Amino acid sequence: MRRAALTALVLSLLAGTAAAFAVTQSLKLERAPVGKARFAEPFSPTCGCARQVARLSFRLRRSDRLDLDIVSDGESVRTLARGVERPRGRVFVRWDGRDDAGAVVPDGRYRLQVRAAGAGRTIVMPKGIDVDTQPPELELGEAAGTAVTPNGAGPSGNVELAFTVSEKARLLVLVDGRLARVTKPWPAGEHTFVWSGRVRGSPLEPGTVDLSVRARDEAGNLSPVEAGPTIQVRAGGTGG
Repeated sequence: MRRAALTALVLSLLAGTAAAFAVTQSLKLERAPVGKARFAEPFSPTCGCARQVARLSFRLRRSDRLDLDIVSDGESVRTLARGVERPRGRVFVRWDGRDDAGAVVPDGRYRLQVRAAGAGRTIVMPKGIDVDTQPPELELGEAAGTAVTPNGAGPSGNVELAFTVSEKARLLVLVDGRLARVTKPWPAGEHTFVWSGRVRGSPLEPGTVDLSVRARDEAGNLSPVEAGPTIQVRAGGTGG
């Protein structure tokens, strides 16, 4: 009798383990109700530019009632929606980088949490949303040359500006305070920018202009303006 009871107990335990394993595997194989998330690059709620709002989206695999939150370390910092009905397909979400009290959140990484009531699932999106309100640091070095010949003729064709930027950023070139050119993104470090005396592709008329620059990072933050040299624009030939 005792041996039979032990055998029955062992069989019962094995059956329970098998059932638990089967449930676990079933949950692993079950597709999440949301997927294919698309999130913007880092953004700055204080930049006053097109990047001051995060644009997020994900795909809903079947119609459901959703709760949407922005979370940090598992805690909700902003409720975006409660009980909104959404059909199957892509769901678009915007976040202005502020908490429930209307204050700009601290810089850092946040995540979108989606609660799908019908599916009985809560998913925290693995891809983070980076809030960055700190402007890049930009420092100008020495300028090689103080004269340009926009058409490429004459003794001095270009001006070379040495600069250092603290993070990946584009250089905004200003001529007499007006935007003349936006460069490609430069990685953090020391670089040299070559200016040929053109504004938006067109050569300047002969005279003198004040050159200055500032940096704009990936989140849209702008550095203070760094004053550069006064440049003499010379008349040149028709080539180049």
